[in-house]
Amino acid sequence: MFAAQRTWDPASIQTFNARRDDRRAKNGQQPFSSLSSNERKPASAADKDALKNELWNRMTLQTTPLEKFPMQQAIAPCKGVMICPGTIRSSGHSRIPITKLPFEKGQDLFITAYYHYSKLASEDDRTAKNYVSNDGISPRRHEYLGPEPRMSGFYLEGNEVQILFYDSNLKLPWTAHGTWSLGMEFDETVEAFVPIIQMNVS
Repeated sequence: MFAAQRTWDPASIQTFNARRDDRRAKNGQQPFSSLSSNERKPASAADKDALKNELWNRMTLQTTPLEKFPMQQAIAPCKGVMICPGTIRSSGHSRIPITKLPFEKGQDLFITAYYHYSKLASEDDRTAKNYVSNDGISPRRHEYLGPEPRMSGFYLEGNEVQILFYDSNLKLPWTAHGTWSLGMEFDETVEAFVPIIQMNVS
């Protein structure tokens, strides 16, 4: 789960530091906390590209197919609505509406999205291109989201969640309103470069 506004608490900081030290130990490096103040920022900068590549590979290669029950979890930290496009061309190019699907705090967003897209497509849904079948027999909603639509994760802004789709056939990261990309920014709280989602609205 990615959020527009990152917040830290003692538990999340401890988890972050433990994962960083585990990763450093595997590379034969000393714990981050044992570095001097002059050594810390260069050490974080050296990790930046490797961390970005590792996460990008995970978000494009270890994705969740929409037609299969998800094995990943993403627990909603608050009550909100999920933006569910009816087709890969929802952003200004289609008559297919965007559904705002409500969810509760503690709900698994992967499962929520899966159940929504596994339902039979309505007559309105069927005006879009079906990428799976042309026979019109019991089409499911996910069949209108591209050749190989998968979920990479979720982006939370306020109480609104965007699904981060990745089409492994088109090599396209997209959302209901455009595309997304992965960036890195320095976070003073943990003295490290951390991933951010860059939303490109079209």
